[in-house]
Amino acid sequence: AELVSHLFLDGGFNTDIAIVDDHAYVGTWGNGERCPGTGVRIIDILDPEGVSMVGSVASHNEFPGTAAQSLWVGNVSNQFFEGRLGIIALRSCASTVTGPTPDDVVGFAVYDLTDLAAPALISVLETGTQGLTHLDVSVTPERITVAGIIALPSTPEGGGGELIGLYDVTDPTTPVLLSTLVVPTSDEATEPVGHGEGSVTWTSWSQVSATTRTGSVLLADVSDLANPVFTAIEPPTPATETEDEEVEQDKWFRFTQRTVDIGPLGTLNASMSDGARVVDKRADGVDHVVAMMVPGAAFDPQRWWIGADGSTEFPMVWDVSSRDGLVYVSDHHSGLWVFRLTLANTPATGSVVAD
Repeated sequence: AELVSHLFLDGGFNTDIAIVDDHAYVGTWGNGERCPGTGVRIIDILDPEGVSMVGSVASHNEFPGTAAQSLWVGNVSNQFFEGRLGIIALRSCASTVTGPTPDDVVGFAVYDLTDLAAPALISVLETGTQGLTHLDVSVTPERITVAGIIALPSTPEGGGGELIGLYDVTDPTTPVLLSTLVVPTSDEATEPVGHGEGSVTWTSWSQVSATTRTGSVLLADVSDLANPVFTAIEPPTPATETEDEEVEQDKWFRFTQRTVDIGPLGTLNASMSDGARVVDKRADGVDHVVAMMVPGAAFDPQRWWIGADGSTEFPMVWDVSSRDGLVYVSDHHSGLWVFRLTLANTPATGSVVAD
């Protein structure tokens, strides 16, 4: 692994990445008064050694009081739309207890990104409550469908909940709610696990997998989009005491935020303060970390992520993507990093820590 380039992105917590053609799209996350509202940044990656920001959409200028944490971008061709489509989750920056104000727009926004010199907002679907914390998109010849996690307001005692919403965006100018599924909760799982967010993924045209903020893993049969049903529910894994050697640097946050299949190399994991890791599961059934890409430690100006020792400066890899031997890393505090992976002829372990 070797460092290719780094683009510092100011003004927010950098989150999800989408790579389409010669551009990367990086979202932002926020909470309460710390919500940055800087939207989705559009980055030219034609020259990986000289990536540059060329624009943004869904910023606070368009949607005040929102964060654009999750996004999908893809090339679409159907009877209603031809070109590059962007679908961006809009979640409220307001307190999860008080909820958004009546003027806040939360849900998701649909953009025409065909001409990045003049991106155009096509439509907005409002979901109410806290808006969408995460979304994924299924594209088939017949339909474009969004699956999203809708955050429900919390109570002063904690907890809260989610819905899984399904939306038809085949005609991007007129998105339509198809159905919702209430995510089950239990008395043992009312408090968020990890960093407190849920995610949803299309595993096939007829199945959605969701990981909720309470730690449950769900599978839903959505072959009938009007009547989805849960087919499997795995409750949260009970919390266990962490071994001493795992907290030798307790200012770091260690959990896998995203896993991407990269073929013969194994999987690429966004592992927060452990960086981006290439993991190979060999015949022995054990996960072997064969490469690590760790962005330089960066200061959190909003002091949201604070370690046990009071530190606010460390790597925070939120999302990863890979294409043509390049790894794109979104670091929460410091922006977009580009690394190159090379498969050696003989087994080897490599790592790079970026300054």
